[in-house]
Amino acid sequence: MVRLAHVPDLAKTEAFQSFLPRLAAVNGAASLQEFRRHFALKSHQSSASKELISEISRLTGISESILDAHQLLNVSGHGQLGHAKLRWSNLHTTSARYCPICVQNDYLSGSDRRDARPWVRGGWYGLNNYVCVEHSVELFTSPIPYSAANRWDFTSHLRENPRELDEAARSAKSHDPLPYDVYFDHRLTRNVESVQLLDPLPYHIAYSLCELLGQMKLLGNSPHTVDAAPARMHDARCVGFDLLADRGKLLQFLDELRGRHLARIKTSSRYHVYGPFQRYLSQLLQTPGARPLIDLVREHAMSALPIGPNDDFIGGGGCRKWHTIRTAKLEYDIDPRLMRKLLIERGLIGDGEAISRDNHILIPADKVQELASYCQDGVDLQYVRETFGILESTARQLVNAGIISPLYGSSKGIKAKFSRTAIDATLRDVLSGLPERNEDGNLISLVDATRLGGRSVSNLIVAILEGRLPTRFLTSRTDRTGFMRLLLDPTEIRAEFVKPVGIKRHEFTAIFRFRPLEGDKFFYSKFFERSRETSPTNHREFDVVTRGSLERFQQVHVSLAALSKGRGRPVDVKNMLNEAGINPVWEIKGRRALTFYKRSEVEEFLRSLA
Repeated sequence: MVRLAHVPDLAKTEAFQSFLPRLAAVNGAASLQEFRRHFALKSHQSSASKELISEISRLTGISESILDAHQLLNVSGHGQLGHAKLRWSNLHTTSARYCPICVQNDYLSGSDRRDARPWVRGGWYGLNNYVCVEHSVELFTSPIPYSAANRWDFTSHLRENPRELDEAARSAKSHDPLPYDVYFDHRLTRNVESVQLLDPLPYHIAYSLCELLGQMKLLGNSPHTVDAAPARMHDARCVGFDLLADRGKLLQFLDELRGRHLARIKTSSRYHVYGPFQRYLSQLLQTPGARPLIDLVREHAMSALPIGPNDDFIGGGGCRKWHTIRTAKLEYDIDPRLMRKLLIERGLIGDGEAISRDNHILIPADKVQELASYCQDGVDLQYVRETFGILESTARQLVNAGIISPLYGSSKGIKAKFSRTAIDATLRDVLSGLPERNEDGNLISLVDATRLGGRSVSNLIVAILEGRLPTRFLTSRTDRTGFMRLLLDPTEIRAEFVKPVGIKRHEFTAIFRFRPLEGDKFFYSKFFERSRETSPTNHREFDVVTRGSLERFQQVHVSLAALSKGRGRPVDVKNMLNEAGINPVWEIKGRRALTFYKRSEVEEFLRSLA
C-alpha cells in the first residue's frame, strides 16, 4: 500500500479542505490541483466526499473518522443541525480570510516545509468571527478571490501573493477581544466558559441569536436595519451576547419589548410580543438545547399577558398566569356579563373598568379558576328549598340568619347562588347515622315543635346546626324530605326555647294600665332594670324590664289609689300627704293609679296619725 513520505500534523481546528493543500505542499506538489491529478483523485467530486476522504486516509494513515470529523462545517462550528443554506451563508470561502500575525508565527515555527506551515483555523471561515482572540487584531479578508483551479488552496495563495501578507500584518487593526469573541473562539477549541442559555445550543444558532438580539437592541423602535458592514454586525453580536450571557439583562430587555407590546393601541388574540426574536425561537422548537431559552421567554410573556399553555405561543406549554374575559369564556364557558358582575362584586376591577372590551380586562388566573368553580357549584334558593324540604320563606330566613351564605350575588344586580357542595354537606352531617322511627307522643316533628316553643322551623334548624338542640331520630314517613324528617324530644325543645323572659313594653303597659304613649317614660325610668333580648322569630333585639326590678318597685312603692281605699277621696289623701311634706316619686296628673309614693314614708305617716 502506497503511503506518503511526509504528512503534516492535522491541527485541532483545521478543516480537511485546508489540510489538503498543506499535504500537497509538504510532498512537493506545486498546487492542490497538481496533487489531485498525480494521485488520480477525482476533481469533479466534492473536496470533502467520502471517496476522497478514504483515499487521503489510505495515503496518510490518518483514520477516516478523524478526517471526517475535520470537515469544514464541523471545525467552524456549523456542523450541528440546521439547514445547509443557513450553515453555508455564514462561511467565507470565496477568498483567503486569516489573521496575518498567526500566519507569520506559523512560518517561524514547525518542522514541515516552510510554505506548508501556515494552517487555516476553523474560526477564520465564519463571518461571525471578527477578531483573532490570540493576537487581538481584526481578521483580514483577501480581496483576491480563489479561482476554480486553486479553490481551498490557502498555501498556494500565500505563495503567489507574498506582499499581501506583509501589508496585512503592517495594517492590522488592534481590537481587544470582547466576551463574545472569547466565547465563540473557545467553543471551537472546546475550552468554553459556561453561558447557561447558549451552551446547549448549536454554534451557528447561538451566534445567530446574539446577532438578532443585538440588532433589536441597537435599533430600538426604528424600522431600519443595522448596517451590514462587518464592524457594525460585530457590534450587534457583542451586544446580543451580553444580553444572553446575563439573565438579568435579558429579562430587562424582554421587559422593554413587552412594554412596547402592551403600549399598542391595537390588540389581538395573537401575541407577537418579541418580534423577530420570537419568530426565530418558534423555528427552534425541535432544536436540542433551545428549550431553556424558549421556556424563559415564554414564562416572561405569560407573567404579564393572558397566554395559556394551549395557545400557539412559541410552541405552547407553561402555566397560565392571567386571563381576559374572553379567554375565561373560552376555557370555562363563563358568561361575560356575569363575569364582569362577579369581578366588580369581589373588587377585582372597578366600575369604570367594567365597560372595557373583553380583551382589555386582565384577571389573575387563580381568581378566574375560583370564580369558575363557584359558577359550576352554584345553585339557587329553590335547590335549598327542595334539598332541605322546607318552604322558600324558611330558606330565606336561614339565609338572613347566616346559616347559609351565598357564594356570590350579595351585591345588587346579581342573582344569589349558593354552594351545592356546602348545602349537601350540611344536610348530610345532620341526618347521617340517625335511625328511623315512627312518630309517637314522645317525639314530635319540626312543625309540631314550632307550636311547643320553637316559633318557626328556621329557629329549630338554626338551633340544630349550632348544636343547641340535639337530634334523635328520623321519621319513617316517605312524604317528608330533608330537615323535615327529623323527630325531636319535646323536653329538649322546652329547655331550649321556653325560658323566663323579661317584661316587654306592651306587657308593662298592661300591668299598670297606661294609656297610649304614657308608659314609655315610666318604662325607661330609673326605677326599673332593663336588658336586651332577641326575638326567636325575626331575631331582632328589644328592651325588657326585669321581673325582679318590677317586683321590688311594687314592694317599695304604693299607688295613690291603694292608699285611698277606706281613707276617703284620693284628692283628700293626696292633699293630706302634701301638707305632711310627702311627695310622690312618680305622678301622672289625674291618674291616682299611676301616682306612686314610697311605702315606708306613707306607712310611718299613717302610724303617727293613729
